[in-house]
Amino acid sequence: MLEEPAPTLSDARQSLLEALSWLPRIGDAEVLVRASEAEMAVSLHHVYRALHGRSDPEAFASAVASALDGARRALETLQQTPPTDEAHVEVMRCAAGALTALLSPRFDPHEPPLDLPRAEDASSPVRAVVGMPRTVRPARAPWLPVIPLPELDPPEEKVAAEPVAAPVIEDLAGVERLVQDAERKLEAMTAPRAPAAAPEAPAPRTMEAIKTVVEERLVGGALTEHEVTVSHARALLEELAMFGLQRRGAAGVPWRDCGRVEARLLTRLDALVALRESVMPAVVKLLERPLPDPELTWAVLFLLGSIEGDDSLDQAWLVVRAAAFDDALVAAAIGDALALAPHAGLDGWVYGWLGAADPVRRATGLEVLSRRGTLSSEDAAAAALDDDIRVVRVAARALGTSRGVVPSATFAPLLAHPDKHVQRAAIESSILRRSEMGVMRAYQWVLTGKAAHMGAALYVAIAGGPEAYDTLRRAITEDRPTSTLVRAVGWFGHPGLVPQVIDVLAATKKASVKLAAAEALWRITGAPVTDDEPDPEHPGLDRPHARDLAPPVVEPELTQDAELWRAWWRRHQSEVRSGTRYRFGHSWSPADDVWQMEEDLASPEDRRLAHLELVARTGETLPFDSRAFAAIQQTQIDAWRDRVSQRFPSTEWPTRFR
Repeated sequence: MLEEPAPTLSDARQSLLEALSWLPRIGDAEVLVRASEAEMAVSLHHVYRALHGRSDPEAFASAVASALDGARRALETLQQTPPTDEAHVEVMRCAAGALTALLSPRFDPHEPPLDLPRAEDASSPVRAVVGMPRTVRPARAPWLPVIPLPELDPPEEKVAAEPVAAPVIEDLAGVERLVQDAERKLEAMTAPRAPAAAPEAPAPRTMEAIKTVVEERLVGGALTEHEVTVSHARALLEELAMFGLQRRGAAGVPWRDCGRVEARLLTRLDALVALRESVMPAVVKLLERPLPDPELTWAVLFLLGSIEGDDSLDQAWLVVRAAAFDDALVAAAIGDALALAPHAGLDGWVYGWLGAADPVRRATGLEVLSRRGTLSSEDAAAAALDDDIRVVRVAARALGTSRGVVPSATFAPLLAHPDKHVQRAAIESSILRRSEMGVMRAYQWVLTGKAAHMGAALYVAIAGGPEAYDTLRRAITEDRPTSTLVRAVGWFGHPGLVPQVIDVLAATKKASVKLAAAEALWRITGAPVTDDEPDPEHPGLDRPHARDLAPPVVEPELTQDAELWRAWWRRHQSEVRSGTRYRFGHSWSPADDVWQMEEDLASPEDRRLAHLELVARTGETLPFDSRAFAAIQQTQIDAWRDRVSQRFPSTEWPTRFR
């Protein structure tokens, strides 16, 4: 019979992490949760020190002894109250496991060493984080790990109430004296007072005395240096949280403006990293609030995920374990922070969420790994078969950017899925994978009068070949035109459909359709026709595409008067070159889509469609993520510009599917 290997110091580390993660779930107010946390945190801190100083026998022995003492005291504290719930039992079990591992720890030679800060890191100056997230490695000691704990009501003290005897009045003369004394005091209070003497001028105070008075009035006493640092860290963290919210909820904000917000965000990150590691427990403890705080959770996780070291990962793991995943805003903040944080070690424990019992955790794990570019196609395809619709929706999107080949057959059940969000995500993912299956499904919807269903007409327009002309012409002529269908005609760019768009503009009464028609005419012709300028200066429709593309003139309000557009078209339709796909008044090329992705005022949907069109028309599969930091987006756009400037496909309607 094989003996089980003796526990290692890493086993003690894992047991203490598990014990800390169970503490917030203890619901018994009689348990000394905070005292147990403090003792286990100290024990884990000394485990880090032992792993950090394993080459120094004396330092190693001292750290192990301190860790053992902390684990023992934590277990003793927990045992003061009989366990009444599962969390209490689990904490005690994990603490006992750590105690066992620390009694005679061994090193596993096959186990990879922990990445912990070392003294030699001080020789490398910390560089500022500029533009995009980057991990930093400041010279520091290992963290003192903590976990956000809920505010439990303290146990009530059961004190026997002493009976209060009714007073017995025996001395009536004494009572009379009390009454007379009270009357004299009342007369003294109501008598007119003599003017008070002028107060003496106060002696001038030193700046130190003034500082002390201000501190006493504001915070109840003079602040220590550590308290001042923690106060500064709190202000920086709250600003980091505010900027994180601004960049996440930037609907309608030009994407370059997010870059300015992100620059301020990264400055706060630099300042927090520059503070001593002793403030980190206080920073994490700011999450101890009556209600979940998504923004502050985002800030703490992004901060921890930007600092190198396995102890940073451990602290981030503890924060996530204590977070309220049942709150949709908190779950979204966690996913966004972990997707953006640059720490390479995050992928390891986030990957474990793919098999979690909680569907929200599974969906969040998929989202994080997909955005980080580390999700395998096999895992994405497996998640697409999940029983929970939230997981399937994320998986359908993730298939477009996952690592590895995705067979076209994978998209078939998703395109036939009853959930419309799954269908749309499957179409876009299939285009990114250069599979025709999604576009063919979009064709079917357009041909059956469902051009607006999941934006089907738009996908036909950006990825369909010349044959899509008849499909879109029939739809806009015979079906009831929608804003989606009219926008699609603009993206398709066939000048033969301009008269039909003008007819829709004249016939419709819907404001959304009128706006879409005017924008579609502008997207094809590039003519900024307005009520004030019905025949604007225009370079002509017979010019070929120029490599040095000048952005089109965007007017604030294109005219929605059909007769003005009809008159303009009569004057210029003779300039149209047969068989040419037009975009902004010239023959289309991939550079138009690069411009659309880079245009500051372009909507997120137009930028996404431009990227999909580039993939479908050129066959290239360079990434583009409109949720990434602005500096990363610019890098991706520049890569596309370099790629498409090397060669151009035909100026008609090329498709490059597998």
